[in-house]
Amino acid sequence: MKRMTFFFVSACFVLMACWTGCGPEVITPSEKTEAAKEAGNNEPTGKEGTTEAAKEVGDADASTPEETSEPLPEPTVEKGQEPTVPETVAEETPTEKDYVWPEKPTLGDPIKADPDKWTWVDIKGAKCGYGTDTGFAINPHTDTTVTQLLIHMQGGGACWSDSGLIGNCYGIQPTATNLKGYDAAKFKSDSSAQGTIKSFFFQRGNADNVFAKAHYVFIPHCTGDVYSGNAEVTFPNGKKMHFVGHRNMKLYFARIAATFPNLKHVVLTGSSAGGFGAAINWGLVQFYFGDKVRVDLIDDSGPPMSPVGTRWQQWTTTWKTVMPPGCPAGCKTNIFDIIKHYDATMIQKGRKMAFLSTERDSVIRAFFGMLDANGDQFKTALYKLLGDLDTINDLHYYVIPGNGHTMFSNATSKTNSQNVKLTDWIKAMVTDDASWKSYHP
Repeated sequence: MKRMTFFFVSACFVLMACWTGCGPEVITPSEKTEAAKEAGNNEPTGKEGTTEAAKEVGDADASTPEETSEPLPEPTVEKGQEPTVPETVAEETPTEKDYVWPEKPTLGDPIKADPDKWTWVDIKGAKCGYGTDTGFAINPHTDTTVTQLLIHMQGGGACWSDSGLIGNCYGIQPTATNLKGYDAAKFKSDSSAQGTIKSFFFQRGNADNVFAKAHYVFIPHCTGDVYSGNAEVTFPNGKKMHFVGHRNMKLYFARIAATFPNLKHVVLTGSSAGGFGAAINWGLVQFYFGDKVRVDLIDDSGPPMSPVGTRWQQWTTTWKTVMPPGCPAGCKTNIFDIIKHYDATMIQKGRKMAFLSTERDSVIRAFFGMLDANGDQFKTALYKLLGDLDTINDLHYYVIPGNGHTMFSNATSKTNSQNVKLTDWIKAMVTDDASWKSYHP
């Protein structure tokens, strides 16, 4: 009981610290593993978004440390405590069938941005959780013949309730970041975003970087729904949330795909909430770029396994999560069914998927309601997942000891027990090296 109390208090302390601004990655001397924390609607209909404000916000080649803050951990609760769930909606919410993918994507206008610099782009119709406008950042390579694009989806927790210690979208400590808004000024001041775009895989001047010659896109997380939602919800206390991550993604990729028409290879990455979001939207991104473009996935710390109890169903119901067309009914009750669906529709058609995790990820295990203090429950579930992943060709994982959270933005500090560097492992995936395989302790 004392250990449980300590774990509970520690999780709450970390949450409060993150809300006021998480610092760089912290590595404990005992484990030398990160305890990273993150600081923090419409259908595409053609030539829209021409009024967006594109703003230059910085240079990714600047020499800065690789550390970046990572998503908010969800505090644990005593058994029996549940958050409230929405009971009413403010207006008639579009149903999932209103947002199914059309036969062909409708693209918008190409984005005009200076090469080799980060430019923020406001996207008409895209919204954050509290209803403010948002967009994404883009950094096109000066070489217009480049055929590779690296996309990163930011982490930042999640929410699905109006109160309680876990999952709340309102209150002193919401468990999702950036709900109030994300614009050019926020992108420039956000330590999480700036840490990511200055990290190894976004360094064009680094000859060892497999993405050195790629175009770059950074997508912030500000809807609390891991980029999956299609709902505008009014909670019992009258507070409204725009869970419109899926709608935003459609607006974004109508413009991104139009901006880079000559691509051959897209690598979609995401960390934590962004890892879940990248996995759920993998098929959507492929849809917008078309079958002639290979879209691979790197899911960093978004394990495709179900939380305890019915939490996954609660999330998908509240957010009205939009699943890939053809995904079986089980996708809304079991996360791994999404991966099985992608095995048939993506991986067996020449795409690859990578999954990154630590054995006892302290953030995800709390978020999943796995309350034991030492992380054994998470580790057991993780190894069951790894066994399931082993049955899928061209899907490999990189798992290391410890309870740290996220790896992509601090990849140069990661080497596994087999002495394989994470940077080399990702390079092997991207270059189709035959040595690419799964690793765990």
